[in-house]
Parts: sequence; C-alpha cells; structure tokens
Amino acid sequence: MEYILNNILPGVVVAIIASFATVRLSIKRFRSERWWERKTDTYSKLVTSIHQMIACCENHKEYVESGAEDSNAEKRFEHEFIAAKGQMEKTLEAGSFFISSDSEKVVQNLKRDLDEAKYQSAFDDNFTYVFESLKAGLSEIQRLAKKGLRFSPKPLIFLWRRLPDSNRRITALQAVALPLGQAAVFGAGNGI
Repeated sequence: MEYILNNILPGVVVAIIASFATVRLSIKRFRSERWWERKTDTYSKLVTSIHQMIACCENHKEYVESGAEDSNAEKRFEHEFIAAKGQMEKTLEAGSFFISSDSEKVVQNLKRDLDEAKYQSAFDDNFTYVFESLKAGLSEIQRLAKKGLRFSPKPLIFLWRRLPDSNRRITALQAVALPLGQAAVFGAGNGI
C-alpha cells in the first residue's frame, strides 16, 4: 500500500493534470483557429462582393464608352450590381460579429452611399460617385482586414533554441567530435 501511495499515485495525479491541461489548451487553440477562419471567410466575402460591384461599374463604363446599343446590357449590369450589393449586405448581416466595428462602419457607410446614389437620379449620372465610393470602400476594407487578421504569435513560441545542425555555415558539426568519441570508446576497453 505504501508503495502505491509513494510511487504510483503521484504519477497518476501528474498524468491526469497534464491530460486535463493538454485538452483545455487544444480546445482553446481549436476555437481560436475556427474563429480566425470564419473571420477570414467574412472579410473575403465582403471584398469579393465589393470587387464584383467595381467590375460591374467598369463593364458598364466600357459599354457606355463603346457606344453600343443593347437594351439587355443595362438590365444585365444593373442586375449583377444589385446581386453583388445583396451579397455584401447579406455578408454584413451574417458576419457582423466576426469583423471589427470599424469594418462594419465602412461597409454600412458604403451601403448608405450606394442607396443615396440610387435614389438621387439615374445610374449613369452618379456613376463616378458610385465608382469612387466603391474603390475607397474596397481599399479601406482591405486595410482593416489585414489589421484585423494579423496573427500575433505568443512570445513563448519564439523561445525555441536554434539547433546547431541547422547552422548553414557548419557543414559537418559532429565530424570534429568524432575522433574524441572513438578514442573514448577505445580507451574504455583499456581501463582508462
């Protein structure tokens, strides 16, 4: 009984504590990584939808400059623009707790600008205003996404020791110690 209390029980207690700590840390890391993935996905969807609206504006500009007459082109550009705007609004509503409050404000301001431009007059008249608002909003969202997604590693990660064999200037690190090791083995048999 005394042998169990002195030798086995401390090992079991240490194993249980280590297992509990390991599980807690791994669950915390898993949650952190999943949160980062969802945050990245939300920012990616926002950037993609804004970029689609910019592409619609550029296509519309090329169409107007070409002077082509196509009655379906105007409706197609407007439909694509509205679909991309809807995707941006949907992403903002679904992922507002993943992105920073500054990013949310930028998207809401962009949405407000687009709504104001829609109610003021025809799409062609406010084209420059809409296009510039989208480009400014895209660059600001990208800046905030880079800031929000920056991975700042914990300082303990950088406490690892650089292994001597990873030093590129030393080609054969153990070659110098090899004769000493052989001498020690040979000398051990001679009673040295």
